[in-house]
Amino acid sequence: MLAAVELPFDAAVLPSPPPDFVAESLDVLSLVAPPESESCLGPSVSERQMEQVLRYHAIAETDGAERKIGGGRLEEGNLSRGFFPAPSVYDHAAPDSRIATEEIFGPFLTVIRVDSLEEAIAAANAVDFGLTSAVFTQSLSSAFACVKHLETGMTQVNAPTIGGEGHLPFGGIKATGVGPREMGPDAWKFYAELKTVYINHASAKRTSKFY
Repeated sequence: MLAAVELPFDAAVLPSPPPDFVAESLDVLSLVAPPESESCLGPSVSERQMEQVLRYHAIAETDGAERKIGGGRLEEGNLSRGFFPAPSVYDHAAPDSRIATEEIFGPFLTVIRVDSLEEAIAAANAVDFGLTSAVFTQSLSSAFACVKHLETGMTQVNAPTIGGEGHLPFGGIKATGVGPREMGPDAWKFYAELKTVYINHASAKRTSKFY
């Protein structure tokens, strides 16, 4: 499931807007309930959570966003036995709108249109959360600009926002996360105290001085 996902993009450099491509891709997916092998969508953890996701559709209308696909609950076949909100895409959202700045925790994509890389970074940073981000670009300078300025604990370049890896610190910044990161060498550093030790391995008395 996707949580409060943003997709800022520069409409001037793309021949086909991502919202249309994503909506078309979702439209041909085989949405069936697990454990069917072709299942690609899991349910909300509870009915209460599903209802929260569904409430954001009314919020999206209030925010003035344009719905491209989705907007309700999936109830065909076995899907009616679970809490399945339909995968939804909303276009032309304002960077400060609720659907762009709040955690939804559902299959809900918010698209923000911008005119420059600087505007895209500003839109991405205009939220209280900062776990992970993904950047797709052919420009190395743009990639490094995003790595430097995006306020997230992890950034993927030309790859989706997958989870972390065991040998690297995992976590977010700002309102994301619960303290120090528990993976990688930073984990034991958090529980350790640094101590400097000098040992003379020579059998003779040392006559040199450091100072």
